[in-house]
Formats: sequence, C-alpha cells, structure tokens
Amino acid sequence: MFDRLRKTHYGYRVFLLCFLFQLFVVTLQYHAPGQFVAPMAEEMELSRQAIVSTLTVSAVTSMVMMLFAGSIFKRVNLRWVFCVCLTVFSSLYYIQSYAVNLTQIYIIAVVRGILTPFCSMYPMTIVLNNWFGKKVIGKYIAFAMIGNSIGSIIMNPVIGYLIRDFGWRICYRVVTFLPLAVLPLIAVFLVVTPEEKGLSRIGEVSGENELSPEGTLGDGLSSKQAIGTSVFWITAVMFLFWSGSTQTWQLVWPSFLADSGRDPVAVAAVLSVSAFGNLLAKVILGQFYQKNPRNGLIFGFCAGLTAFILAMVSGRLQYMAFAASFLFGFCLSTVGVVPPLLTSELFGRKDYGVISGFIQIGGSVGSSLLPLVMTALYSAVGSYLIVWVMMSVLVLLAVFLLFTAFRLGRRMNITKMTGEREK
Repeated sequence: MFDRLRKTHYGYRVFLLCFLFQLFVVTLQYHAPGQFVAPMAEEMELSRQAIVSTLTVSAVTSMVMMLFAGSIFKRVNLRWVFCVCLTVFSSLYYIQSYAVNLTQIYIIAVVRGILTPFCSMYPMTIVLNNWFGKKVIGKYIAFAMIGNSIGSIIMNPVIGYLIRDFGWRICYRVVTFLPLAVLPLIAVFLVVTPEEKGLSRIGEVSGENELSPEGTLGDGLSSKQAIGTSVFWITAVMFLFWSGSTQTWQLVWPSFLADSGRDPVAVAAVLSVSAFGNLLAKVILGQFYQKNPRNGLIFGFCAGLTAFILAMVSGRLQYMAFAASFLFGFCLSTVGVVPPLLTSELFGRKDYGVISGFIQIGGSVGSSLLPLVMTALYSAVGSYLIVWVMMSVLVLLAVFLLFTAFRLGRRMNITKMTGEREK
C-alpha cells in the first residue's frame, strides 16, 4: 500500500491537504460566526449590530491585507506562512472565549482580519492552480471545497449543542483545536508548486505551462493591465454585491431562525440542511462549474435569489426555512469554486494570484459593509423583510454586472489585447 502511495502523483496529496484545510479551518470562518452573534449579544448585554460590527472590522482589515497578500505569496514560502498564521489564528478563538467587553472583541477582530487572507480559501486556490491544469482545475477546486460542506454538516449541530448546553465561551475553547489538527500535515507535506518536486501539473493543456515573452507563466493580462480594464472593476463590484449578500445571509439567517422561536439545536439543524445542499451541489456540479464558470455563477445567483424570496415567507411557514436553507446551500457552492475559475477565464493565468487577490477585495468590501448595513436596517425597521428584499435586489444587480463583464471582456479579446500591448 505504501509503495502505491509513493507512486501516486504528489499533486493528489496536495489536494487532500486542501480538502482537510477546508474541513478544519475554512468551515469555522465561513459557517460558524453567525451562530455566536445572538448568544454573545445576550450575555454581554450588547446589540446584535454591535457584535456584527466586530465581524465588519475583521473583514475591513482583511480587505486591506488582501492588497499585499498576492505579493507576499510570491515572495515568501507559502507553507511557513500557513504554519505561523494558523497557529495564531487558532489561538484567537481561545482568547476570545475570555473577552468581557466590546473593545477586547474589536482587538481580536483586527488581528483575525490581518491573518484571514493567509488562512482562507484564497491561498488554497493558488496552490491548486499550481498543481492542476485547465482541463481539471474546476473539478479539483470543487472537490476540495466539499471539505467545507462536510465540516459544516458536522460542526453546525455540534456548535449548536455546545452553545445550548455549555455556552458560547466553552464552544470557542473547543473549536480552538480544530485548525491545529491540520497544522502538522501542512508543515510536513505541503509543496506549493510541482516544480519543487520536479513534476508537471496534472491535466495540463499543451502550451499552458510555457513562458510568455515577459518570462511570466501562462497567457492573459498582467495585474497592471487587468486593473486598467473596465472588466476588472465591473467584476470587483459584482463580487462586492455577491459576497455581501452571502455573508449577510450567513450572519442574519441564524438570528432570524432564533427569533422565529427555534432553540440553538433547531437552528443548527436548519443550517445543516444548507450545508447538505452545498455538498450536493459541489459533487454534482463541479465539472459544470469548470466548463462554464459564468453559467455556474448564474445558477448560484438564481438559487440565492430563490432562497431570499422563500425567507420572506419562512417566518409564517416554518417548513420553508428548510427549503430556503437547502437552496442557499446550492448558492454557496459557487462562492469558493467559481470566482477563481472566473478570474482565470476573464484575465488569464499570467498574474492570476495577484489579480484574484485584488478582485477579492471587492468581495471583502461587500462582506464587511453589507451585513452591517442590513443589521442597521433591521434595527431601524424591526423586520427582516427589508433585509431579504434588499438582498434580492443586490443579487439581480450582480447578474446584470456578470453579463456586462463577459460582454466587454471575453477571453479571446483580452488575449488579443495582451498580444497587442506586448508588441
């Protein structure tokens, strides 16, 4: 068995590491925070908007760090960046369990925001793009993201039980050890590029790995050229609306379910349905996302829009909450899988890591500002209906921007523009 393992292409081990990273680390970042908002606000006698504002501070700090993340990844060994950042990132959960006022939570949020770009899906998509070529990259990104879905299915009920029976502070201390579980594996086995092992990429298309006249890998635009295009800014605004909408859902939805009369365990059950939908979508649609990332994102928009509409009636019709959660799980399947593919589709691979980081700043802006705006709206109006209506409008705007971006910047036109500029 060990001989067979040694003969397996090392890229598959890297893929397994990315899967485990999603399972133990990314799940906590993207699916757990919403469950802590209500109990923290209640115990500390704060408004929910105040707790959400700390998440906003973290997202804004992360957005600023994202400006430098791409350059850092090009200059510093990614494996050691992961190890250092994961160690500190994990300890923050334990430290926050002893927080007694809002100022302390804000300080923790700033540190977490600094570390987030280095402990998120973004660097893992860079690693996977290094190891897997155009023919298969969509499939392997989707399968790696399944770790996120499985983690959510398992952890949502566990977190719900821990919060209900032991409180949110004990729960934070328990989840501290989850990111640390994958840390030794990353330290020993993570290899960032196949060249370090003397290997080629899996599923590589002929000519894909050749150097351009500037000595840069792949075709497409440099980061400087990409930022100068309208397509870049349209795409960034689109992700602002999209990421803001999905983050608002993940923070507001658990509170909405609790206010509808469900205890933490019942809330966790509904959230697990969402995670199951997310898992199902990644298994079924991974190959589809790879072949046509634009249509994959449109599918996500439609699923998200339907979920928001169902949320409008789920207060009166309790069973609709399960349908809304399931559909939003399908919607969330596009969040981690499609943006990397879409970035490569629009701008090429020449400066993929830097361009992807810059575009994700738009998503960070949306994730930081929109939840704060929506919780303020809820506080002012006293109804979740305004939140679901506004999110539906933003999703429709994102659809319009997506079509506009592809109409203005089809890949063949950008490739031509690259050639003309290089001449």
